[in-house]
Amino acid sequence: MSNIFANRSISGQTTLRIIDFDILFGFQWPCLMQAISLRPGGPQSFGLQESTCLNQKKRDTIQLEHLKIDGDELIVINSLYRLTDVPDETVLSKDDVLKLIRSINSDMFIQGILNGTYNAPFFMTQFREALFHFSTLFDMFEATTPLEDHERMMFEHEVFARDARKVTVNEGTTRIERPETYKQWQVRNLGAGFRQLTLNPGIVK
Repeated sequence: MSNIFANRSISGQTTLRIIDFDILFGFQWPCLMQAISLRPGGPQSFGLQESTCLNQKKRDTIQLEHLKIDGDELIVINSLYRLTDVPDETVLSKDDVLKLIRSINSDMFIQGILNGTYNAPFFMTQFREALFHFSTLFDMFEATTPLEDHERMMFEHEVFARDARKVTVNEGTTRIERPETYKQWQVRNLGAGFRQLTLNPGIVK
């Protein structure tokens, strides 16, 4: 959905620059690049830049000038499920990263979050919320995919089980995932100065 939303919003622009905060594998971008290349009158210039400010070692040193912003570009910032990994007890917290993103003054900020309530300070609360969260995901597969499906078994073992172990086994600085609810993120985003754009009705049908 993010690609479609961005694609329709850049209509008529000649220069597009996407800043992806911790891009990971980058699988989300080839389809957008292809769509832009095939569209008459699409952007004549397309740039994709990775920002590694969410990396633990570089998080505290990132500065706005490192991004080398050009005022003539239409700028889209993308962050899919990566701010979850930013702990609030570091020098550059979630709120600080959002303020940095806001200071870029981009035309659009696309954020994907993991909506979860298992980032609790007490283990029993954390364990109970994680159990509820991951059992819901397993139930979803149970209702939609045959038990003997190889891809289901691989995904349950390599993704769901791994993520559940990370939540319940690691603690302190070794715990990577620290999700929040969409309501908490809404408060953070409003506090950083963002406002929500209206979605095209055709996208959410």
